[in-house]
Amino acid sequence: MRTLEEIKNKIYNQFHSKLNPLENTPKYDLVKIISDVEAGIYFSLLGDIEFLKKQIFPDTAEKEYLRDHWADIVPPLYPETASGTLIVKGVAGVSLPAGCIFSSPQGKTYSNYKSYIIGIDGTVEIEVQAENIGSDSNLKSGSKLTLSSNLIANIESEATVGKNIAGGTDGESDEQYLARVMNYYKNVENGKAGDFISWALASSSEVSRAWEFKNFNRFGALLITVLGGNASSGFMEVSNIKHIQNYIEKVAPPVISMNERINLIAKFFDNISIFNLIMFGLGITSLFILTYILYIMLTT
Repeated sequence: MRTLEEIKNKIYNQFHSKLNPLENTPKYDLVKIISDVEAGIYFSLLGDIEFLKKQIFPDTAEKEYLRDHWADIVPPLYPETASGTLIVKGVAGVSLPAGCIFSSPQGKTYSNYKSYIIGIDGTVEIEVQAENIGSDSNLKSGSKLTLSSNLIANIESEATVGKNIAGGTDGESDEQYLARVMNYYKNVENGKAGDFISWALASSSEVSRAWEFKNFNRFGALLITVLGGNASSGFMEVSNIKHIQNYIEKVAPPVISMNERINLIAKFFDNISIFNLIMFGLGITSLFILTYILYIMLTT
């Protein structure tokens, strides 16, 4: 693209070559002004064209245009809210109203959206949802929270996380979204190796790595393994497995038996959670197989 000065000089010289008879007249003094104005218009137009040209291609588009142009084809992964259960203690028969706020030591807050009654054993398990999106609101089972809204008579102020409060994600960065868009255009047609990896990565921003293992355990079986986190920040448990499973079932072609659904198996090894979506109801039958999978994952 030409610079503004180059355009101004070119237009000025064109005017000058055509208006030589006007030299040393008042009209001739306006040539410089007119040429500068016209050059500015052309320069602005060329700048707009240059900008729009970059937005056409995903690898040169700015982040706002990247998501606006490709969201219909490759849906972005936005932050999600964590949810789970709390164990609340109190006197049997006492009502716990909806809208109670529980706070974690980290300052994150959670609330219940329906009322509960304390059971005869003095406890009740309630469903709560984080009030803020993001992975910072995820809590492990056994974590302690405090009832920070109005205290309720005959109900203890301390609650314990029952099932993990999980599913909170931070969404994907522009770089991660661009990588998925580029992968889509490189692999538009389905029916090849890597399809299930792409679908697993597209299901949730919590999934950072995925692998396919063909003919796992017996002919025709496909093992899909997913992990969260990375080598620098540490690997972490992928909590929203059901969401990932449902997403893959929705977008994958009908390759699953009508009588059998994708089953989920979780194995733990050295505090690293490995989650597997296994077609045709297959399971991991030995620690040797799990160790072999970990070896492949960590060396590729």
